[in-house]
Formats: sequence, C-alpha cells, structure tokens
Amino acid sequence: MIVTYDPWLVGLSLIIAAMAAYASLSLAERVRPVSDGTGLDQGTEQATGRWLAWLLGGALVMGLGIWSMHFIGMLAVRLPVAMAYDPAMILGSMLPAFLASLIALFTLRSGKQRPLLLLGAGTVMGGGIAAMHYIGMAAMRMFPAIRYDPLLFWLSILIAVLASIAALSLAFRLKREPGRGYLVKKLLAALIMGLAIAGMHYTGMAAAEFAEGSVCLSAEGGLTAEFLLPWVAGGSLLLLSLTLLASFFDLRLADQNAYLVAQLRQANEQLQERAERLAEQMVSEARAHAERHRMLAAVVEQSSDAIITLDAHHAISSLNRSAEEMFGYAADALLGSSIDRILVLPAGPDGRLSVAGLAEGTSRCEVLGRRSDGSYLSVSLSNAPLFDEAHCRLGTISILRDVTSDRQVSQQLQQAAAVFQSTNEGVVITDENAIIIAANRAFSEITGYTEDEALGQKAGFTKSGLHDEDFYARMWRQIQESGQWSGEIMDRRKNGELYPKWMGISPVRDGEGKIVNYIGVFSDISQLKETQQRLKYVAQHDFLTDLPNRFLFEDRLEQALRKVKRRGRSLALLFLDLDRFKNVNDSLGHVVGDHLLVQVAKRIGSVIREEDTLARLGGDEFTLLLEFIEDQEEAARTAEQVLAAVQEAFQVDGHELFISASIGISLAPQDGDDITRLLKHADAAMYKAKAEGRNRFSFYSVELSQRLARRFEIEVELRRALEQGELRLYYQPQVAVVDRRIRGAEALIRWHHPQKGLIPPDAFLAIAEESSLLTRIEEWALAEACRQLRQWQDQSLPPVRIAVNLSSETISYHPVAAQIQQLLEQWDLPGQSLQLEITEGSLVEHTSLLTSNLAQLAQLGVSVAIDDFGTGYSSMAYLKRFAVSKLKIDKSFVRDIAIDPNDKAIVSAIIAMGHSLGLQVTAEGVENVEQLSYLVQQGCDEIQGYYYSQAVEAEAFARLVQEF
Repeated sequence: MIVTYDPWLVGLSLIIAAMAAYASLSLAERVRPVSDGTGLDQGTEQATGRWLAWLLGGALVMGLGIWSMHFIGMLAVRLPVAMAYDPAMILGSMLPAFLASLIALFTLRSGKQRPLLLLGAGTVMGGGIAAMHYIGMAAMRMFPAIRYDPLLFWLSILIAVLASIAALSLAFRLKREPGRGYLVKKLLAALIMGLAIAGMHYTGMAAAEFAEGSVCLSAEGGLTAEFLLPWVAGGSLLLLSLTLLASFFDLRLADQNAYLVAQLRQANEQLQERAERLAEQMVSEARAHAERHRMLAAVVEQSSDAIITLDAHHAISSLNRSAEEMFGYAADALLGSSIDRILVLPAGPDGRLSVAGLAEGTSRCEVLGRRSDGSYLSVSLSNAPLFDEAHCRLGTISILRDVTSDRQVSQQLQQAAAVFQSTNEGVVITDENAIIIAANRAFSEITGYTEDEALGQKAGFTKSGLHDEDFYARMWRQIQESGQWSGEIMDRRKNGELYPKWMGISPVRDGEGKIVNYIGVFSDISQLKETQQRLKYVAQHDFLTDLPNRFLFEDRLEQALRKVKRRGRSLALLFLDLDRFKNVNDSLGHVVGDHLLVQVAKRIGSVIREEDTLARLGGDEFTLLLEFIEDQEEAARTAEQVLAAVQEAFQVDGHELFISASIGISLAPQDGDDITRLLKHADAAMYKAKAEGRNRFSFYSVELSQRLARRFEIEVELRRALEQGELRLYYQPQVAVVDRRIRGAEALIRWHHPQKGLIPPDAFLAIAEESSLLTRIEEWALAEACRQLRQWQDQSLPPVRIAVNLSSETISYHPVAAQIQQLLEQWDLPGQSLQLEITEGSLVEHTSLLTSNLAQLAQLGVSVAIDDFGTGYSSMAYLKRFAVSKLKIDKSFVRDIAIDPNDKAIVSAIIAMGHSLGLQVTAEGVENVEQLSYLVQQGCDEIQGYYYSQAVEAEAFARLVQEF
C-alpha cells in the first residue's frame, strides 16, 4: 500500500518538535538547583516547594509537546483507505511521553552529570518515546496488522535513546548567561533536539509496512484526522506558547532580581558599614519599582482600549496588545512609524497635524483608523501629554477606542426611526400595559388620529365593536403562548367609518424574559378586500354575458341539491343549446355572434323567476336551475317560455336574426342526485331534442341513457374501425339513359364489423357526424375512391366516374380541395374521374372556405352534384352562384312516381329546371320499369337504383361495367 505525507503537517510537526525542545530546555533551567552563572542560586526553589510544580508541570508540557509532534506526524500520513484512531490507545500513548519527560526532568533535578546516569536515564527516556510512538501507531488498528522492518524498527529506538541522551547532555551543559549568544545556543540546541525527535518518529514511520488491501478497524467510531488535527495542533501550540511565555517572564524576572542582587553586593563591598541598610533600601525600592512597573505594564497590556505613546515627533514609541489587534499590525511593524500610518488626521492650513491636543494639551475627538488590510474603522481618540520629572514634555499618550459598532448601532437606530416614520403600514408601540407610547405617520393617515391623540390611550381605543370579548381573549392568549398574533380585524376610524385591517402584534422582552413593550403593525386592506370581491365576481361570472359561469353554477347547484335532500323537494336542470349558431359566427362574424349571445341571455333572463339561476357554460350553451318546482309540468312550462322568447327576432348590429334553441331537462332527485349526473343527463336530453328536429325540449329518460350508451359504444368501435381498416366502399352504378352504359358509380360506405358483420351506413354515420368522426371517414373515402380508380384504370376498365358524398361540415370548414388535388396527383388521375355529392344545406351555409373549395374543384375538373335535391331549400340562387354540374332527384319523389301525380309534377319540374340551367339530372331509387319509363319520357339523364344494381364491391362493379 502506497504511503504519502502531507507536507504542511510534516512541517507543522517539525515546528512543534523544535518548540517542545526549546520548552524542555527552558524547563530544565527551572528544575536545576545549581547556579546558572547569573549569580542567583536557583536551589532556593526547593525551599519554597515550587520545584515540584515545575517538575510535574514541565513533564506534562514536555510530554504533550513530544506526543503532539508524534501525532501530527502520524496525521500527516495519507493512506488510500478511510482512517480514524482508537481514542483509548491515543490516551494510552500520552502516558509514556509524560513518564519519559518526568524521568528527564527528574534526572536534571539531581544536578549530577554522571555518564551512567545519563545513559540509564536516556535509555529509559528513549524507550518511553519509542513506546509512545508505537502505541500511537497501534491506535490505527489496521487489519492486517502493521509489519515493521526490523532494521528500521531498532534504528528508530536507537535514535530515540541517542536523542534522549543528547537532550539530557545539552540540558546539563547549557548555562544561562547574559547576551544574545546564550539565546542562539539555546535555539540551536532546541533545533538539534527537535530534529532528533522528528528523525526518530519518521524512521519509525518508515519502518511501518502496510499490506495491500489493509483496512482501518477504527474507521467506524474512531477519531478522524479532521477531528484530531485542530485539537492536537491548536492545543499543543497554545500550551507550548504559554509555557515558553511563562518561562520567559519568569527567567526575565529572575534576571532582573539577579542584577539587583549583584548591584547590592557591589555596593556592600564599597560601603561596608551601611551595606545592610542601603541594600535593604535599594532592594525595597527596586521591588516597589518593579511592582509598579509590572502593575502598570499589566494594566496597559490588559486594557481593552488601544494605548499608544508617541515621541515629540508623533512617532509611535510603544503600543499595547489591544492596539496590535485593533489595527492588525505587530508591534515591531509600527514602532518608529508616524501616527498617520494608522490614523487619518486632518491637516491644518500650515500642513501640520491639526488634531487638537496631539501636539499639546489634552483633547478628545473622533477620527478614522486605518487597518493593515486597508479597511477603516471609527476611533474615539483621547490624547494627553507625557512629562518627565523636570516637567519636560517627552511625548503624547493616546488612548483609542473602536466605536465602529457604536456608530453602526447609531446609524441603525436612525434608519429604524426613518423606517418607522416612512413605512406605509401603521405602527403602534405600547408599554407592558398596552398603553400607547409611540405611533407613526401611517397610523395617523389610516385611523385619522394624530400621534398626540393616540399617546396615553389604551391600544384598543379604535375598536369597531364587532368583535366580542372572546375574540380579544384568544388574541392575547396566543400572544402570550406563541409570542405573536396576526389576523384580520375590523377597526373604526376617527370619523366613525369601519374598515378591515390586517394586524400583527409581537411582544418585546428584556434580558430576563419579561415583556416590556408590544409592537403592533397593521395595514388598511379595504382596497384589497374590494379587489378580492371583484376578482371573485370575475372568477364566477361569464365575461361576455355577466351570467354565472360553470364554477358558480355548479356551486349553486350543489347547494340546491343539499336543500333537496333535506326538504324532500325537487329541482330541474335545463341544458340549452342554440340551434345553428355556428352559421351566425361563420356568416356574420364572431362580434355579431357575441352580441347575439348577450341579447339571448337577457331575453331568457326576462322570462324566468328571480330565484332561478341562468348560467353560460361556454360557446352557445346555457344552463338554467329551477329550485323547488312542484312537478315536471312546471319545468316544461318554463322551457316553453324560454323557447318562445328565443324564437322572437333579434336586432343585432343592423341585422335581423332569427334563432331557435334545443333544451334538455333533467330532474332531481329522479334523474340523479349529484352535479355530474344531472348535467350529463340534461345534455343527453338536449341532444335528443336536436335529433328530433331542434327548437324543442326533451326530458331525460332511462331509455335515453341506454340509447346514449349504445351510441357511445358504436362511437368507440367506429374509432377502432378507422384505425384497423374495417370500413369498405361499395359502388352503385349510375347508368346513362341514352345508351344504357354505366357512366359512373356512387361510392357508399359499409362497415365490416369483425363480430356483427356488415353494418349499413344508417347505423353509424349519424353517430359519426355527432362525434366529429365523419370528416375523417369522408377523407378516407376520398383516398380509397382514388386508389380504386387507379386500380381500375390499370386493369383497362372503361372509364367511369366515382361520386363521393361529403357532408356540409367537410366541404364548408375543411380544405378538402387541397386534399383532392394531392390525391389526384398521387394516383395520376384526371379531375373528371371524381365527383363530389353535397347537400343543398351546404350551399346555404356558404362559408368562405366553401366558396374557395368549390372554385378550386372547378379548376381541377372535379364536378359537384347536389344530392337529395328537392328535400331542402331548392334555391335557384345557390345553383346559379356555385359551379354545380348535376342534380340528383331524391328517391322519396321517385318511389311513388307511377301513382302519385304530385311526385310526377315535382320530378318533371326538377328535370326541366336542371336542363334549363345546363345541369345533368340523375334519379335515385329507381326500382321498376314504370319508374324508369316515366323518367326516360321526361328526359332524365342518368338512372341509379336497384333496377340495375344495388351497391356492390369493387370486383363485382368491374364485372358489371364490362357486361353492360
């Protein structure tokens, strides 16, 4: 397994090793009882008992320093597996380090530098350090277990022993002496010791061999490197720093004392008689001075304010720790610098610093401070001059306080006050007894009361009186329990006007949790409520007729049904649809259609009861709810009144329009007791009224449901038939009277149902028209007819023409001419081989698309025949306006032509009219020779009917053409 090391952590371990070595040497100085060359015998420490504290504390610090170096070195190890360390073993590894350090310091305490003592103590100490290392390695709990290279293993232990002997020897030999030479020696000795300790550690790490695929058993529940690193590194650095600092100050104090003692001894030699008194006086003064100095230094250093002394040239001569932290500079970086390096001081006219008192006198002002990172802070600056004993000015002492946060708080208070006064919401502040102590401008604008009128009033002095005491009790209880309340409440303005407002109340508590204030924030929601009402009205009403829409109608119907269930009464639901309203939109435009719908709504509304609900569901569909009717006859009478009102002429945008309606009626609870069924049944009844001829009403019945179910079943199967190719075209010959040759055929649709067999068109075409499937079927018929024509031509069949029936919906509202052109091009057919049969009603609608389709068909050579002529409008104007080439006499006139004089007259008139217009005439439904003779006698051009043949499949028709 590849082992790598984090270079930063390796460096950190070396630093801590050096620091630990330096601390060890410093601690050694405190436990040695012999004189260190300064003249002060440190053996007096034993008399005071302090040596034991230094011994134990030093062993702890020294041991933790060695242990932390080791453990940071271990954390520097990077293995390609998840790592963690066993907490118990980590703690266990500290004990050998502590014992090794205790042995070392205790050996130094003996004060005797004997070889055997050094060898024995160094061996035990090195063994403890090695034990610490390998117990720490065991804290990884690797599986398989870590193997160690024997040579490197014993080498690491040897290094630990030699490093320990060297450390003890250096500690014995290092003698404290004045000057920087001692410090350099001590630092060099600490560096050598640190490198030796680190060398032992990394030699031991090099001895470790990790097997491929090793896993760390401590990874689950152990302490991770991310957790240990900040604690070990931070704790060790802090502890070593504090130890070095304490040792430094202690030794510094010892140096000062030693110096004073030496001076006293010299004075004693010079002044033998007065030595004791003078020595006592000097010692006393020295101690007092040192105490004052220490106290002053402690005060200055511990002060939270920055304290800076300046010389006569305003250069910084000293600064305390708070000044370093405030401006982000180390003391050495600022000493000797001008004060304007850290303060932005305004300049006077002469260019000199103009801060009052900076050069003379005492002053206080506020200036900007400049941090080392370039940021600024607000500083409160107090200056005072410094004088010596002769009252000569030495410089200035400046005390600086960071007031940035105070300034920010002040600005925030000013901003809060501005927000308080400028917000559009009313704000009221009360004391703990709900007495108003402040109110903003918006409060006055909303309520009409000035702030002076509100101050001192109880917070509820604007109550509307519409809420009972329970309401307010619940409100205050919620404030106490949850810490806030918000809701809608009615209030009263000063002029007595009631208005709704949305209010929130929150308590303000002091540091002990006691409520000291309440803050109420409210807004006038009158306009919002009005807007909500308007939106609700718009959401529930039809934008065109202003009648209730489907949403509101169903809501009222649901409420009415609940009343029916409770009171045992009946209601009626009328579903109304305007007949042929689409013609109005297509011929006169949607604007006229919309205006007509508005008048229809008003006309119906004028004949119904006030308690009835008339609604527009969409398009030309209306619903009418009749509540609490006595019987079915009452619903019928209302339906008759509505039909009569709608039939009267409408004057719309200069047009006189006539329209009718079809109405379906369902009753509750007879026909259903829920909204869905009642609407469905009324809709079904309406379609029944349309099927029976329109301009009438029809009641729902069970038979109607059964018929609708059957219709739905046929519609579903018909859709499947289109997808699965179950439709077929049959062809009925059209025979020319002149030569009795087959000139063409009418293509008739048949449905070959897989279970029910052949289904005639009468059983499904009407359903197809109602379900919007008819256009798809007719488009299929056109495509199939063209395909068949191409096949007959390829079979060299004599040319024939196929006539395909198209509904008014297809010819008037779909681009059928473009489809036919594409089919003719696809099958390479002449336009004359195709004929379209349409009804007279298609010409009556004459939409713009109908006109365009007929014009394009004429250009293609496709002829158009009027089917069932005589049963519709029979208008000469339509025949003249559009490119029609044939009239087809309906079979109802041909059936009794031999015995009915009226039928004879009608047939003769149609033939004569058609010929006078240059049109061919075809008679349908010819079944016997008498019918044929009369038609031939009157000059009819073509005969179609069972006399010659019924509709047959394509193969049979081809044989008929060849046989004729």
